[in-house]
Amino acid sequence: MGQPEGGQFMPYAINDCGQIIGSYAPYNEDGDWNGESYPACWRYGKLTLLETFGQQGGVVAINNCGEILGYFKNKLNAIEHLVLWRPGRPPLLVDQSISKSFKLDSYYLLSGMNDAGQIICNGFLDGQYDYFLLQPRYRR
Repeated sequence: MGQPEGGQFMPYAINDCGQIIGSYAPYNEDGDWNGESYPACWRYGKLTLLETFGQQGGVVAINNCGEILGYFKNKLNAIEHLVLWRPGRPPLLVDQSISKSFKLDSYYLLSGMNDAGQIICNGFLDGQYDYFLLQPRYRR
């Protein structure tokens, strides 16, 4: 695969189509990691940074539909939003597309996503820690 100029790509997951997701860590002027990381996808021999609206983030899973599950981080390095990148569409903030009657207090860990778009994660709801199956509302 090789490494992109100006940073390092750290692969995390691959789908059946050969699309590889991971984090891109840019180097500073001295050639060292600058402490930032951004979600990226390696497709067809080319590294593409995913749209993050200027926020740092990461990726967790890619399904065989090419949908990529990840997150945006806040300044405290905690998960601020769950994000779904879909081919040819703008990023979807998953936590804002779930039923308004069900909102987790905080997300702790994203575990994965299947081809139906269902997401498994763990976090806190009403102060209780548990695992959750999320089904975002969106059209494919």
